[in-house]
Amino acid sequence: MPPLRETALADIGAELATTRRFLELVPDDRLEWAPHARSTPLGRLAMHLAQLVGFGPRILGTEGGFDMPAGGTPPKPVTGRADVLAAFDANAAAFTAAIGAADDAALEAPWRFSRGGRTIAEGPRAAVIRRLVVSHIIHHRAQLGVYYRMLDIPVPSSYGPSADEG
Repeated sequence: MPPLRETALADIGAELATTRRFLELVPDDRLEWAPHARSTPLGRLAMHLAQLVGFGPRILGTEGGFDMPAGGTPPKPVTGRADVLAAFDANAAAFTAAIGAADDAALEAPWRFSRGGRTIAEGPRAAVIRRLVVSHIIHHRAQLGVYYRMLDIPVPSSYGPSADEG
């Protein structure tokens, strides 16, 4: 059986490549657009995706867990697609390097994420990474796809052709 990191690298690499294709389409002139008053503006959603990737190295580099302050961290300002892609590329490189350097013991070590003392996720690091980083990215990437559909921007494929790539 291959080391856990090889499986994680393949999974993460595929999701990062798909996510980058979505972020390459962020329209500079629609950063403040949102489909609903309670929805996150497109530029902020895209930057959130780019920054989520940076949580992977934090999980791997912090022993035992991490408690985020209740207020969280403020989002990075977005001035355009270039900002989003630069943040994503830097975080993706750090994430890939951190996974590549991890051994199975590190990936299987227990880890806990909490916010203001309330547990959000806990378990083996690999499972926490899958849930809090990879699955979270997939969730917000899907939201971005809905935004694109509403703006008549062709939606890239994720796990097979999209309606726009038929």
